[in-house]
Amino acid sequence: DGEYYYLAEELLPVLKALKGRDKGDYHVVETLKGSDMVGWSYRGPFDELPAEQDVVHTVVPWKEVSATEGTGIVHIAPGCGREDFGLAKEFNLSVVAPVDEFGIYVDGFDWLTAIRPAGAVRPN
Repeated sequence: DGEYYYLAEELLPVLKALKGRDKGDYHVVETLKGSDMVGWSYRGPFDELPAEQDVVHTVVPWKEVSATEGTGIVHIAPGCGREDFGLAKEFNLSVVAPVDEFGIYVDGFDWLTAIRPAGAVRPN
């Protein structure tokens, strides 16, 4: 289907198990080191929301990334945690704080605005 997935090579069997049943077989097109991807831009999970319109997501190195959990690639949320915020400061990344001091989504987060994250359910 023309899609490319970037993940730790040892996790390829996981991708095949999840997607291979209905989308065909997968194969490795190219092997890269994580350091080869540093500086790349990518689309983030909330780019369609107004608050994220001017945010550029950039691949940065981080020692906490591993293949033991997830894909071996981590999208950080600098406005949502100490480690992510520290990494954003180190690499001069944009910081978007999605919730206010009461833990409620602020304006600019579309269907999430005025909702507590724990109660957020995307409408159909």
